[in-house]
Amino acid sequence: MMVVASIARRRGIGASVKSSAREIVDWTREAMVVLAMPVIFVGGILIRAFTVTESVAIAVVYALVFGMLLYRTIKLWDLPGIFMSATLTTGNVMFILATASAFSWILARAGTPQQLDNLPMFDAQARPG
Repeated sequence: MMVVASIARRRGIGASVKSSAREIVDWTREAMVVLAMPVIFVGGILIRAFTVTESVAIAVVYALVFGMLLYRTIKLWDLPGIFMSATLTTGNVMFILATASAFSWILARAGTPQQLDNLPMFDAQARPG
């Protein structure tokens, strides 16, 4: 935020309306709820309260509860679409990982690392110095 503020100040980009101190305090209080998620996520892992997988599940539940109850941006009938979108994204990532795994297996079976090692440009003894 400091970098953005610095660049905006240098370029003469400013807020069209000045905010009062009370508004800034209110916005900061609202942001604390959201900013607590990474603290819970990383802090829980660092103090070994839960594993990485469990921390992701806790972060999802945290976001879901606050999105539905506090901010009211997520409605009950939005959940099937959200879950479908998450499922499709996960499927895409898993497809990429599976394809990369298969490709690395093919490269290993073909002996590509050994062939690259035998190239003169990768030979440490052939290099001057």
